[in-house]
Amino acid sequence: MSELTVDRHDGAIRAGNYVATATVSSTRRNLFVMEPGKERHVGTLTAGSRSKVKEFEEDCARIVAALAALDAKGCGE
Repeated sequence: MSELTVDRHDGAIRAGNYVATATVSSTRRNLFVMEPGKERHVGTLTAGSRSKVKEFEEDCARIVAALAALDAKGCGE
């Protein structure tokens, strides 16, 4: 299983071939697949509340980790 990391410099959440990058808004993250040769923007994750940013960050980490776990199991191929 891929290790989940949060970059201290740019705030990016990474696991496997997935990364959720920080934006200028604390309630948005851009989700990318970074598999070599298949790099692409998947979508933008948007928080439902400005008062629950911590929960949004935790949700983003779970989404990135889950996508990496599915890849590791060969799902979606």
